[in-house]
Amino acid sequence: MRVSQQELLSVDESVYTPDFDVATPQSNRSLVQKAGYLNLRTKTGLVTTTWERLYFFTQGGNLMCQPRGAVAGGLIQDLDNCSVMAVDCEDRRYCFQITTPNGKSGIILQAESRKENEEWICAINNISRQIYLTDNPEAVAIKLNQTALQAVTPITSFGKKQESSCPR
Repeated sequence: MRVSQQELLSVDESVYTPDFDVATPQSNRSLVQKAGYLNLRTKTGLVTTTWERLYFFTQGGNLMCQPRGAVAGGLIQDLDNCSVMAVDCEDRRYCFQITTPNGKSGIILQAESRKENEEWICAINNISRQIYLTDNPEAVAIKLNQTALQAVTPITSFGKKQESSCPR
């Protein structure tokens, strides 16, 4: 059976469009806070570098880092007017660089996936833009800090359950 091109084009069925790839989920581009593990590049010599896996989070317009075993996080970078972009590293993929407005100090971080990489870049850009474009950067930083605290504050329902189950 031979089908002509004209017959194929005249079929009324809709054209097949594949679903989005489940293996590469869509990234959220409107984040104003983010937390998760990243690899931090540190130079150990003129040409040698090491990568250290650390827990990073944004809080109050800052990029914070919490090493293993530490009780609290420490300031890594103030995100006010920072620029962030994807960079190519010779030995790693999913890397991005955060540069201060003066262009001097920059840190290179590696995300665990393409989605995480895009979300970190978008979140840092959104935070930097929110602070830079406002007339009251302190108020925005306080608001960002409150939303970050809400994201990392543990739920106390476990303590409430224990109180209610204790006999009086």
